[in-house]
Amino acid sequence: LGDADSIEHLTVAGSVQNFGNAAFSISSLKSVVFEEGCVGTGKQMFLGCRNLETVQFFDVPFLLGMHVDGCSGLLSINISDDNPYYRTIDGSMYSKNGKTLIMYAGGKQETEYTVPQGVTTVALPGFREAFPSDKN
Repeated sequence: LGDADSIEHLTVAGSVQNFGNAAFSISSLKSVVFEEGCVGTGKQMFLGCRNLETVQFFDVPFLLGMHVDGCSGLLSINISDDNPYYRTIDGSMYSKNGKTLIMYAGGKQETEYTVPQGVTTVALPGFREAFPSDKN
């Protein structure tokens, strides 16, 4: 997005099918909504977005957790109930069947978290952004 350092809220139209690497590396970015139909992906899409708090998507099939390196402020990952791949439990990302914790929203200020009953796998990145080395 070029020189977009003042953008805080971004909505991506459902017609978007491809993203470049680090496409949304905007330090001021606080929230992103991927509209229904948006199916593209790119490497490290939100690289270094320390202020990113919420990501919302519908039928996006990409694995969000592999694209949020450095997003230690992430408070909530919101996924449509109609998404065939993923779901939200307590603001974190799980597989649709709820058996795999894909990504804990690492910006939460919780001092305790209980992985829900029925979860059998904690995938990479799991809790990676919950405890980055530079988080205060």
